Amino acid sequence: MSDAPNLSVGDRVTTTIVRPAHGGNGVGTLPDGRTVFVANAIVGDVLSVTLTKVKSRFAHAEIADVLTPSPDRVPSRCAAAAAGAGCCDLAAVSVAAQATLAQTVVTDQLRRLGAVANPAVSFRTVEPRSGWRTRIRLGVDSQGRAGLRQRASHELVTVECNQVDPRLYAGEGGVLQRRFTPGTEVVAVIDDTGSRHIVEVKKPPRGKRAATTVSTLEGDGRVIQQVAGRTFELAPTSFWQAHQQAPAVLQTTIVALLQEGIAQTSTGDSPRVHTPGKFIGYDLYGGVGVLADALLAATPAHHQPEVFSVEVAPAAAQAGRAAYRRDPVSFVTGDVARAVTGLPPADAIVLDPPRTGAGAAAIAAIAAAQAPVVVAVGCDAATFARDIDAWQQHGYTLQRCVIVDTFPDTHHVETIGLLLRT
Repeated sequence: MSDAPNLSVGDRVTTTIVRPAHGGNGVGTLPDGRTVFVANAIVGDVLSVTLTKVKSRFAHAEIADVLTPSPDRVPSRCAAAAAGAGCCDLAAVSVAAQATLAQTVVTDQLRRLGAVANPAVSFRTVEPRSGWRTRIRLGVDSQGRAGLRQRASHELVTVECNQVDPRLYAGEGGVLQRRFTPGTEVVAVIDDTGSRHIVEVKKPPRGKRAATTVSTLEGDGRVIQQVAGRTFELAPTSFWQAHQQAPAVLQTTIVALLQEGIAQTSTGDSPRVHTPGKFIGYDLYGGVGVLADALLAATPAHHQPEVFSVEVAPAAAQAGRAAYRRDPVSFVTGDVARAVTGLPPADAIVLDPPRTGAGAAAIAAIAAAQAPVVVAVGCDAATFARDIDAWQQHGYTLQRCVIVDTFPDTHHVETIGLLLRT
């Protein structure tokens, strides 16, 4: 540490950003030698920053002024982000630099948290890069106006976001033109038929025992989504990938990794399976079962597939059963760690847990199925890396990862890893 004066929240200092960090921050150094994490900063920026949090070993800050821009800094592609919304946090970063940033962050997390010495990490771009978001959740202010929330705030920005499908904004009924009930949230969706659905969601006051109410303002409440010829019907508030191309791209990427893993674990032309002539797959944290199709598609020749899709939400499992009613896919409703104990041994597993990851306890239960091939999906680099470390504790080795850029102009990505049982 230097003899620089003590620093406090609100102080303004100058720093140079030297590397990216998980969560969309840039990393610099304070005058006293402490590390500072700066929101929306880019490697190469020289910045005047305002400290927002000061700890003994590090600090957090917001950009006050860009003194010398990074070569990778470009004019923001998103008016909402430029106005302070927490949407497109990389909208002022060149497209090429975004790919490098994602690979750097995922590789760093795998090394530090996943105990993977030399991870093989590739990057897959997903088009389009604007107007790709088919579903949004907005806050509503005291005047009934809907908008995105500002970064680290409940304040709203009532400006169009570059990532949102313009059909959600179009016309007098667009989400920024309407007036809603103050204090509610608005969910707006464009489905694969081109139908627009807009609902108000009202949660009970904190501490009150009451049901969340959903009021339909536009659409019939039946959101139709199609992937690889299969049709799914779900509610506007149900989970679905935000990017219009994400389900198909994730599906094809996972099929390729499954086939690669099956080939690597086969003996000659004979796949490594528990029961000759059968191929048992688990689709875990499966939602409506989009990735169950990847297991069906990757089934080796001359083998009969049987897929078990495990999902905790009954409505999602019900929608999946309707979509797969003519296929060998069974939907199990319940907690993954408990549900897998009642299933036959798996030959391949696909898991796509929530942002918090599967966790060590669930992975221990899943690994007991002794699947030769596992494909793990994660939307948070840190929790994905921790899950990879847990898999390694149970005899699995990470072969490679594919970063899929399903959230262009943001620091969020999907990371897909191929693991083989050793």
